[in-house]
Amino acid sequence: MKRLIGLTLLNSNNVGETMVSPLDYFKFPIPSEKLCVTAYNPDDIRGQLIIHGGGGLIHLPSPDYNDGVMGYLEEICELGPWLISWGIGHNIHGATEIIYPKSFVEKYVLHGVRDFNQDILPTVPCASCMSTLFHHTYKIKQDVVVVGHDLEEVAGGKPFLPFNHYGVTAKEAVEFIASSETIVTNSYHGAYWGYLLNRKVVVCDPMSTKFYGLPKGIVLSSKTKWEKDMAQAKTNKSFLTACRKTNREYYKKVAAIVERFLNA
Repeated sequence: MKRLIGLTLLNSNNVGETMVSPLDYFKFPIPSEKLCVTAYNPDDIRGQLIIHGGGGLIHLPSPDYNDGVMGYLEEICELGPWLISWGIGHNIHGATEIIYPKSFVEKYVLHGVRDFNQDILPTVPCASCMSTLFHHTYKIKQDVVVVGHDLEEVAGGKPFLPFNHYGVTAKEAVEFIASSETIVTNSYHGAYWGYLLNRKVVVCDPMSTKFYGLPKGIVLSSKTKWEKDMAQAKTNKSFLTACRKTNREYYKKVAAIVERFLNA
């Protein structure tokens, strides 16, 4: 039986990973299921139509990289000719340059990566922008909030309201981010969701290439400079609409490939 498989990171305690699968927002005329990139049998899905993403899953395929938590890209590249990337992002720790592996670029029938600021592959923002959580108009209640992990380091000892993004619901996270005029974060989705909500965003000490694929209106800074750099942060009231439009247009392209796959 022909199936559509959504390969992403499941069962994560990181709230950002709970909203990234396109299969949660778009439906297709084919049996579909989500599988975790760290817990699937390649032989069970080889030759099926596979949507790879979202999340920061483009990384060095080595066992010493974050204990392999993101899955092995090269293995996925060998699963067959019906591979699609959707909202997947670059994520090399300790680096700043976005370079996609040759096999990843060449072996997918359709590409849509979440990384902006690169001219190699088409950009399709993380599908979490399709969530109904972003339909709401939230009131600003404070000037600055800190979102992410190791929050004391990010805040630099300042008494800003902190929010750890592990072990919370997406609703709690989005409402907290939306409550502030400026978000200071070391979380990809803390930054992305803040920008979707038309808030100013400053990334503190970006430690991975994933932050260098964020939109240019988001400021990259450091623990010692972020208060000064906040003045450079910009809002973008059209960003949510643009991201949703791009995802809807990409869905049509993916749907056409689904049709080809079913008729092959």
